[in-house]
Order: sequence, then structure tokens, then C-alpha cells
Amino acid sequence: RSNRVSARMMSVLIKDHIFYVQTDKTFRKYQDIRENPQVALCIGSIQIEGICEDIGHPLDNEEFCSRFKHH
Repeated sequence: RSNRVSARMMSVLIKDHIFYVQTDKTFRKYQDIRENPQVALCIGSIQIEGICEDIGHPLDNEEFCSRFKHH
């Protein structure tokens, strides 16, 4: 992908100032993040940059599932 910038729609949850997103390991966005964990998020006029890490399958995290279903 040779340093090509990409953007993807993501579902985002925020808890204790940490942003959580979910995706499937077969999706290009997951592969892009694995190759380069430096990410940016834009919501309205807010821009945030940081490092993303894989914390496992969303269904293994009961609180994430509950919050995701709620929203």
C-alpha cells in the first residue's frame, strides 16, 4: 500500500477517554491498522491522532457489546 492514505467509516465508542472501534480482521482497514497503527479520527470539527492496538474480539468484551447495542 506504499504509504497511501486511506479513510474508512468506523463505529466508535468512548469510555474513560479511550476510543474503541470494531472491524473485522478480513477488512482492509484492519490490515492497514496492523501495518501502521498510527491513526487519526475526525468527528465534526474535532481531530484526534493516536496509536491503535488490537485488544481482541468485541464479543469477548461484555461491556463493549452492551454499549455498542445501546448506541
